[in-house]
Amino acid sequence: MHLALGMIALFLIPLASTPASVGSTLLFGYALLRSPTIWRTWRNLPKTPVVMVGLLLFAWLACSTAWSASPDKGVRLLRGSRYLLLIPALLPLLAHRRLLLQALTAGILVQCTAQFTIFLLVTMGADDYTRSRFTGGISEHPGHTALWYSLALGFLLFDRSALGNTRWLRFGVFTAIAFGLIETTARSAVVGAAGGVISGLVVNSFMRNRRLSRSMVIALLLSMAGITVAVSVTPIGDRIENAWNALTTPYEGGHFNIDRTRPLWWRLGLSAWVEHPVLGVGLGSAGEIINNNPEVKQIIAQSPENKQVARDDFHSTFVTTIVESGAVGMAILVTWIVLLGISILRNHQVGMILLTGYIAWLGYCVFNTTLFSGRLVAFPCTLIALSLVRDIVANVGLNDAFHLSKSGEGSPENSSHD
Repeated sequence: MHLALGMIALFLIPLASTPASVGSTLLFGYALLRSPTIWRTWRNLPKTPVVMVGLLLFAWLACSTAWSASPDKGVRLLRGSRYLLLIPALLPLLAHRRLLLQALTAGILVQCTAQFTIFLLVTMGADDYTRSRFTGGISEHPGHTALWYSLALGFLLFDRSALGNTRWLRFGVFTAIAFGLIETTARSAVVGAAGGVISGLVVNSFMRNRRLSRSMVIALLLSMAGITVAVSVTPIGDRIENAWNALTTPYEGGHFNIDRTRPLWWRLGLSAWVEHPVLGVGLGSAGEIINNNPEVKQIIAQSPENKQVARDDFHSTFVTTIVESGAVGMAILVTWIVLLGISILRNHQVGMILLTGYIAWLGYCVFNTTLFSGRLVAFPCTLIALSLVRDIVANVGLNDAFHLSKSGEGSPENSSHD
């Protein structure tokens, strides 16, 4: 039952916020009910740096609401931290990590199907604005969709038994998800996922002294050719082309460009941080800083279309963290990121799979705030949980598919790791 609920949760989380809440709540509740039996799988969590620093980060963010200009907003932002419970909830299931990743991939295939179906049946012939609303499939936010795709791509690329031993089925699913990733038009996630795949291949070849198989090379070349064509005929091509201009200035020919607001938000945030460099301005203060700024008010007054400039976060994990929680929060965040990378690289079973998602997540963090939306908090928590196979599962002794031994002290030699 626990394994089934874990698979259901990972199937639902990539789809949308409501399914993610339903699936994760069922998993968390059942894990709590089983705590008298499975508590031994949690004994090493206090000794696991990446877990404790992650908890410290959210604890510090919570503390920062004490000096926030909008503490109630800061408290609401912390609701996504409930997905930290994914780590202890998934730990007893890590001997079945392939099943968990297969469930995740199945959910992503459902998302891909929704993307392609909606595009063909609903948005064919529609204007660009209407079409852009459906690029995430079932999800309201295409970037959230795209980030989860990266983990499925890593699974299909680096686990030869991901879908059994059918090589061409694996290649077909990989290609479908790659096209779904492009369809989201989420620039940071697409570039991050591509970087994750390349990084995984390079690190895998370097660390294990292996050459790429002929079929993998062919699959990559065909996928790259297909992606190149897709980029050239889809809106993401223009979005990537305009990315540099969007990062340099929000003004074009002296007029404000609503599609280039990130530099404005970042500049306003960092200006506020200079006045409170150590502790920051407090979680939830972004809305006050942005919406009360004279420049923002002037931009909105110029045109009703510019009302999107008003925002309650800085659209970057790193900018949001340093501005609202100061240098202290930024130091904790960077430490957490480094420890997660180390935990992933030390994992010889699924490390390259997780590395693909990790690189994509880092790229996405630069241009999006990922600490508060539940589905985005769930992503690094899933990486953490799966990366702990080497450190925790190997020392717990899971004796069969579903439960600990009656004594709870099974030896690593008797553990079922696959």
